[in-house]
Order: sequence, then C-alpha cells, then structure tokens
Amino acid sequence: MITTRHVHLRDAHKTKQFWLIWAVLCLNVSAGIGMIGMASPTMPEIFAGLLSGQPGVAFAQLDAAQKA
Repeated sequence: MITTRHVHLRDAHKTKQFWLIWAVLCLNVSAGIGMIGMASPTMPEIFAGLLSGQPGVAFAQLDAAQKA
C-alpha cells in the first residue's frame, strides 16, 4: 500500500526515524543482555535457601559446599 508519506525500502535507511528506532532497539537488546548477565549470579543470592532446600536460610548462612 502506498500512502502520501510513503518511503521506499531502498530509501528507508536514509531517514532519521530509521536510525532512531535502530538505536533504541540496539540499546534495548544491550540492556536485556546486561540484565540476563546480572541475573545469573544474583539468583542464588536471592533464592539461596529455596535452591538448597532450606527456605529460611539466607545466602550468608550457607557453607562453601552449599554455595557451590
């Protein structure tokens, strides 16, 4: 469908809107990767007791074998 403000595919990368949306997508993906990277080591600290089968135990109270 062609509208009055149509931008052809070969010209789309030349628009400011394309690059702004691309930058937002890039930052969003980077933030998501950062969140996943931080969540992996954080989960054992938050749910340490539940993961080891002792729901009332905090991460600081676990011994070295339980932390491993």
